[in-house]
Amino acid sequence: MNRIARFILALGAIFVGGVVVSGCGSAIPGDAVAVVAGNPITTQALAHWGYVAAVGEAESDPGSPVIVPDPPNYTKCIASLKKIAPATIPVSELKTACSQQFDQTMEYLIRADWSQEFKTAAAFTTFLKETAQTPADILYRFRIDVLSMKLATPAAIKAYYTKHITSYSTPQRRNIRIILTKTQSEAQTAKALIASHHSWASTAKKYSTDTATKNTGGLLAGVVNGEEPAALNTAIFAAPHLKLLGPIKSPYGYYVAEVTDIFPASTESLKKATAAIKSTLTSDALSSPPWESKWKPKTTCRAGFEIPDCKNYTAPKTSTTTTPSTTTTPSTTTTPSTTTTPSTTTAPSTTTTPPTTTTTSK
Repeated sequence: MNRIARFILALGAIFVGGVVVSGCGSAIPGDAVAVVAGNPITTQALAHWGYVAAVGEAESDPGSPVIVPDPPNYTKCIASLKKIAPATIPVSELKTACSQQFDQTMEYLIRADWSQEFKTAAAFTTFLKETAQTPADILYRFRIDVLSMKLATPAAIKAYYTKHITSYSTPQRRNIRIILTKTQSEAQTAKALIASHHSWASTAKKYSTDTATKNTGGLLAGVVNGEEPAALNTAIFAAPHLKLLGPIKSPYGYYVAEVTDIFPASTESLKKATAAIKSTLTSDALSSPPWESKWKPKTTCRAGFEIPDCKNYTAPKTSTTTTPSTTTTPSTTTTPSTTTTPSTTTAPSTTTTPPTTTTTSK
């Protein structure tokens, strides 16, 4: 998605205006923007569901401007965007942003109709009391709920959980303090000072060559097994809490270290993960619905309102316009390969500079 589209989405752009259409010579009723197997999607529905989306957006972004996509030319939408977008943004991108916003609501309405075979009779009284929506709105949402129940069965949820178990697991983490010195004798001196109750802050500042931690008392927070140089990594993950370690020889010098906190590995339970997995399974199905081949041939959209879900949709020609190369950051601004700034991941075996930013401060 291009930058102006993301900008407009962040502002909570919504559809709230009516759309003037004509039904002359068309199988689509005059007050509709599409027909799915004979079921019209009205201009009122398009405007209403844009408003429902706006209510939700207002909770997280109060005061967002109202942008009204007005297909097929989006004249008013583009004019509105010009007032808030940087002057350097071309009109073509503004129009694309308007079109993308329209596509999202139109797609939602069409695909909700595609899933109509799943709706069932049910009581919505409780839901109506808890929301500002109409009974028709709830039926729309209930279709998706029923779809979720059909796709997100206990067996499907468990299978997804098992397959993606690493996503629900957090490895053991340790907070450590380190002092890295050039020589073994310097490490022994630093260790002796710590052992005699000198502070880590003053000792690290005086002796450590690790630029990322020497001014923070040597603290590395949330270290995961495998992130640090091999010898240091082995020592700290074998050490008990608050045991002073070192000197530990590494390709970068000699470490003095201590484990200050140990956070055990954990795994989110299937019960806690169920709601999120249901949402994922349903979302995945809606993004590529298995019933698309059945319903797309029965979905016709009015000229100017077509999206890929319409059988009469024609993809626009690919633009040949590209962003000038001068807008990118010149390659000469990158850090030279000879820099002494340490790696942010694991320590390369050939470098003589220690890794200093492998963890995030707590």
